[in-house]
Formats: sequence, structure tokens, C-alpha cells
Amino acid sequence: MIYAGFSSSLTTFYVSKDRTELKMFFLDLIKYLYLTKNKEHKLVSDRLYRKYLYGSDILKAKNVIENIYDDFLLLQKINKKETYVKYIKSLCKALNESLELIALDEPNVKVQIYLMLPYCMEEKKLVINFLIIFLIQQSRFGYEK
Repeated sequence: MIYAGFSSSLTTFYVSKDRTELKMFFLDLIKYLYLTKNKEHKLVSDRLYRKYLYGSDILKAKNVIENIYDDFLLLQKINKKETYVKYIKSLCKALNESLELIALDEPNVKVQIYLMLPYCMEEKKLVINFLIIFLIQQSRFGYEK
């Protein structure tokens, strides 16, 4: 289980606990962009999917997503439609937030796909010394059960 969503320079928008949903969303979206011969398909298929959107690409990508929103969802099956709406809405939130930062002349604004392991999996990666210190501190402050 890996959380999947989109990240702007300020906020991360988690959509799902299944990264395969995110992959299927992008595969269907890229396929739709190719079939409709959208001139700006590289913004989604290459820049956003493989790297990140930066600067002026953010506004172009927002326009692409808003223009294809209804037609793209009409072609999807009912069980995918709900999930895809969540992804598109969270992507639009990240894009809008980044556009607001650009309007404030904020440097280094970008939007990207974000994947995160749950905290319990991250804790397994901690060094044993850190865990020992953490347990000692808990016992000092009376957090024992």
C-alpha cells in the first residue's frame, strides 16, 4: 500500500492508497490524448507523468485538463469514473495552487506525482539507535502503558 496523489510546492493531495490506480489513470489519459490528437499531450504524457510541471507549463496543462475533462470521463467505465474524477480534481487543485504562487512571483513552483509509504513502513527503516532513544524518552516522560 503506497499513497498516491499530486504534490504542488505547498500541499500534497493524496487520492488513493493504490498506486496502480494512478498508473491506470495516466495510461487512460495519455491514450485519450493521443487518440484525440491533442497538440499539448506531451505536457501530460512526458512532463507530468515522467518528471514534473514547472513554470509556464502549469497553465498549459491546466487548460488541457479542463478542456478534456468531460469528454475523457464520458469514455470511462462507471467503476473507473469515480476514481478518475478524484484524480482530476486533486490535480486541478495542485495546478491552481501553483498558479497562485506563480502570480505571487514565487520561484521554483512545480507540480508532480507524489507517492508515499505509510508511516508504519517508514518506521521499519529507522535506525535501531533512534528507536532505543525514542523508547527511553517515552519512559522518562511517563508514556509507558
